This record gives sequence, structure tokens and C-alpha cells, in this order.
Amino acid sequence: SFDYTVIFVAFDEEELGFYGSKGFADSCFLRKDTLMGVLNIDNIAYDLNNYKYIDVLTDSRSRNLYYDFYYSHQAYQIGLDVKLNPLTQNMGDHVSFWNRSYKAVTQFESYQNFNPYNHMIGDTFDKLNLNYFHKNVKAVVALVLSWGLDECANIFHTPLNSTSDTIPREVSFEVHYPIPIASGSNAPRLYYKLNNGAYSFLSPASQSGYYYNFILPGFPRGSKISYYFVLQDSTETYVTTSPYGGAGINPPGTTPPSNSYVYYIYSSAGYFSSGVPKPINDMTYTYDTIHVPIQGIVSDIKVTLNLNHTNDGDLFISLMSTGSSTPLSQFVGEGGQNFTGTIFDDTASLSISQGTPPFTGRFRPSSSLIGVFNGKQIFGDWILKIYDIKAGNQGTLLNWSIQFKYATPIGIKEINNVAKDYKLYQNYPNPFNPNTTIQFDIKDTRLTILKAFDILGREVKVLVNEVLSQGSYKVDFDGSGLSSGIYFYSLEMYDPAGK
Repeated sequence: SFDYTVIFVAFDEEELGFYGSKGFADSCFLRKDTLMGVLNIDNIAYDLNNYKYIDVLTDSRSRNLYYDFYYSHQAYQIGLDVKLNPLTQNMGDHVSFWNRSYKAVTQFESYQNFNPYNHMIGDTFDKLNLNYFHKNVKAVVALVLSWGLDECANIFHTPLNSTSDTIPREVSFEVHYPIPIASGSNAPRLYYKLNNGAYSFLSPASQSGYYYNFILPGFPRGSKISYYFVLQDSTETYVTTSPYGGAGINPPGTTPPSNSYVYYIYSSAGYFSSGVPKPINDMTYTYDTIHVPIQGIVSDIKVTLNLNHTNDGDLFISLMSTGSSTPLSQFVGEGGQNFTGTIFDDTASLSISQGTPPFTGRFRPSSSLIGVFNGKQIFGDWILKIYDIKAGNQGTLLNWSIQFKYATPIGIKEINNVAKDYKLYQNYPNPFNPNTTIQFDIKDTRLTILKAFDILGREVKVLVNEVLSQGSYKVDFDGSGLSSGIYFYSLEMYDPAGK
């Protein structure tokens, strides 16, 4: 008598294009069926050398199903070595469910020990390892029973957002655990750390049924806070963390997971132009620069502008920094005069095109500021560019300013402060899953940008974007959530002004 319906279905024509699973997943989607999860069982009987490895293929949406597999296997001590394999290529019936936004994982013999006779005439019964096959079937039964009876070990939590507030914050999680939870000194914990410091832990401030509540202390602006939850069962045998991947019992969770929840306490700063007033002449560009002398990663940005002009519709106004640019106002306000106390703010209710001169108050810019500059380094030159497209109307840039909310860059480890050249090293380990370390040297003070790209040349992550002094550095690249495949990284260096 299950809490959820359990369906066993065999799909045909996988090798011809997943037609069987596609037909089933499409039918579920069109009927608006709710599928809690799919276990695709594929190639689970070949283990020539008795390695006992089993891969579980998943995507980021289905990651909790992998951990359901892992913990049910651990609870019943089946004897396999369960590995997370985050391959997301079109290589199994699970993909049909991913394409319909259903959660699915595939149970698959290890790619390190893949059946070399697969799809060949030599793929005969004597090649199978029946003991390995038996363990895999046990793992299937354990997981399906756990799902059907809603007996999976899970922690549900909505991560804290970054904020400008420095006050203490309440944080909570909900527990689904199939066995009794430990109490006393081994009760559930919240571990947290400030910046790159060591983890400390908190005991629950309160508990109500499945909900545990904690109070994180306040932190100063510019802080990065990392945290994770942990609980263990009352028999002192099993431990579960959120995010998944931590370990340690008595007390629980002393080994943190490779990833944690992270939020920032934003700092704020404002800078005003010292190079104004400047004339705005017909059919020419006007530039004015504000230099920002501090480092930080942009989380929010606003621009305040005052200028006089006899026809605002002649003007194209944009903001530029370190190779990026976005328009603030594109030829709006035809026939009107001046921008007076105009604040360009992505959160404003009206766009600049909906306003009327002199555009006093808050307006969304013609294109998003955050969409272009979020995650960028604030250090360097920020340039206001104004182009007057027609003759006959002139004006004056009176003044302008820029306001930031920003996070302090943290996470680069300096090995030593001696380096004789610019050098980028091979990452290690390589191959990696999911973390690898990248080392580089710089011989003098530089604005340093380290980026990762996929095989198509698309940027997937900015690892470093700040001014660093002479030295040798290491950076951790966390590939969690990225498809399995080949990635490249590049190192760019500029003078401290970003040129």
C-alpha cells in the first residue's frame, strides 16, 4: 500500500531515437500527469573486475533523486560504490523526461568499466557478473520502496538572499527522514562561516514538528556567509546534509559538503564626477569618467543625471565600463528639454520611454544596468557617453553620479607574493568532478580576469575579476550544475585602471 503510484514500464527503440520513452513522457505531459521521479535502469550487469561501481546519471533538477538513491543504498548496506555522474548528453531514456521538465536519473554500470561487448555479437550471458547484477536489483527495490512509501531522507530549505542588512537573520529547514533523528549534543545543526574562515555551528533556536529554526548572527557589510545544515539518525549511523555531500557523525556534519549555501552582506558606495560641467555639441560624442578606486562585485547599480539640452530626443546616453556598455536613454523626449534629477534604476516602475522631460525621478533605463554589469568588478573607470545625433540643439552635462551595492570579492588564495612572470598553469585534478584548482602567477599589480568557457566558446563562469598584487594564486572552480564535457579557461590582465 504505497503513498505514491509505482509504475514499471519497458521502453523500446531507445537506440533509434528514444521513441518509446519519448512517447510515454509526452503522453504524461499532455495529460498533465505529476511524475515525482523516474529511475531509468540501463546496463547494470557487467562488472568484469568486481569494482562494484555504479554510476547515477542526473541533471541539476534531478540531483535530489541521486541522493535518494545514495541514501537508500547506504541505509540498506547493499555493497555498491555509488557515484554521481552529471552527464547530460542525449544518451538514455531519462532524457525524454528531462525534455518535459520531469525529474529522472539513470542507473548505469560505471563508465570506467563499461561493457566492451555492448551491442556486439560477443555480448553473451557468460560476460555478466550476476552478483553485481543482484546488488543493482536490490538497489532498485530499495529506492522504489523509499519513493513509493515517501521514506526518503531529505532536507528542504529556501536559501537566504543577499542583503544590505547587518542584523541577525532567522533561517529554517524542513526535514523528511524515514528513521528517528538524534537529539541532545547530536541534534540537527547549522554550520556557518564568515568569508574564508572556519565553520562554527548553531543548535536549533526552536523546533516545531518537522521544522527546525536557527538564528544566524548579524555580520558587517562586505561579508560573505556560507552555511549548511546537517542531521543524523538516533542510531548514530547515518548523516544527511543540505546541500548534499557532507559527512561526520557524533557530532554530525563536521565534514562540510563541497558546496554550501552562500549569501552576501552588500556594501554600498557612491561616486560623483569631478570633470563637469561639459558642453554637449551637435553631432559629436561627449565623454565623462568617474574612477572607482575600490574593489567589489556589482550587485546593484544606479545612475543619477543632470543635464540641460533644448531637445532631449537628440540624445543617446549610455554607461560603459571594462568593455561593457548599456544604453540609459535612446532618443526619448522629442521636443522636451533637460534631464533634471533623473535616476536610472532597474527597479523603477516606469521606463525612461514612458516619462516626459525633464524626466525628474526614477526610471528604468532603456536597457538593464544589472543585466550588463551584475557580477562585474566595480574597480576602474565608469564612463558616461552622450551622443547628440542632430544639428541645431546643444546643451551642457551639469553633473552625474553612480551608486553601487557590491559584494566583497573573496575566494582567491594567495600562495606567495613572489612571481617573476605572468603564467597560467594546468588545472588539477584533470579530469575533475566537480571541483578543480587553477593556479596562476602575476609579476606586478594587475586587474586580473579569469574566466571559464564551454567547448563552444560560451562563457560559463567568471572566477576572478579584481585587482591583485604580485604573487602566485589558486582559485577553486566548482563545476556543479555544468554538463559533463570539455572546458577551457583564460587569464586576462590589465593595468589597474582596466586598460
